[in-house]
Amino acid sequence: MGGTNLKDADLGEADLCSANLNGAVLDGADLRGANLENADLRNANLQGTLWKGIRSIEKADIYGVRNAEEGFAAWAMQHRAVSVAGEE
Repeated sequence: MGGTNLKDADLGEADLCSANLNGAVLDGADLRGANLENADLRNANLQGTLWKGIRSIEKADIYGVRNAEEGFAAWAMQHRAVSVAGEE
């Protein structure tokens, strides 16, 4: 899914465990209730994303996320996300 355009997608309750969302456009996407464990969110665009209520973001890589709402990165790290540049 890397680089995929998921603008305004309804991903609520979706199981995105280990999904490759590196560079994905998630503008306005609904992630409430989604499982993002181990997902690769590096460089994803999160402008306007509905993220409050994500079920799990443990071990998801949020390195370089763009346009995320204030507080997203801190919240994600508190819920055991990671921020590692890694390989593209």
